[in-house]
Amino acid sequence: MNSAVSNSPEDIVAIIKAWHQQNGRAAFKAQWDRSCSAAIACIASIERNIRMNAQQLQSYLLNLGKFHPELVANDVVPADHLIEIYPDSWTVYLKPSPGLELCFWAEDKRFESVIISLAVTTTSKVVYSQGLPEPYASCVTREAALTVFGDPVESKGPFKMPLPMGQVGGWDKFSLEGQGHPGLVVIFSYDVHMNVKHLSFAVAKSGFDRLREEFEHPAEI
Repeated sequence: MNSAVSNSPEDIVAIIKAWHQQNGRAAFKAQWDRSCSAAIACIASIERNIRMNAQQLQSYLLNLGKFHPELVANDVVPADHLIEIYPDSWTVYLKPSPGLELCFWAEDKRFESVIISLAVTTTSKVVYSQGLPEPYASCVTREAALTVFGDPVESKGPFKMPLPMGQVGGWDKFSLEGQGHPGLVVIFSYDVHMNVKHLSFAVAKSGFDRLREEFEHPAEI
């Protein structure tokens, strides 16, 4: 006579525990694999954004000194209306993304500077959040900027601005000739703790410089 196979309560508990352990490990592995895949995708996305930002910045630098209609025709800047801060202002600008301004000399629409806001200030709460390519991403303090770019071609130490700005940390201007951009400069502006709050890429001789020269050396009539 064949005897039926039966399991004791202890056997059943052991079988259930073994099943949960086995499936628990599988579930953990599956979750781990999903997490790793998500992390890899996130890193790849960040790397793409950095590369895109590097290409975008390179495009801006290569086109500084050119004129607005040409930049629109070549898809360097959007065909948006140039913003005028006040009537007859000397400069006009575009805001392609938060914390990023493209500035033009109002008289001839010459592209003269790229201004990036990296910290909240008393006058602006908007910060550029898309990241910067190296070596600029590493220059978060004046010390770091000096280490990367060496001696500035021009500097201004800490000084006091009219309210609401108050005390500021000054700025340093460096030539970009060593970065492959002759005729261009980069300006690091600092807060009172010498952290970088603004980064400006500009033509070495701006409309303001030309105005100053005309004032100091008026043409003979």
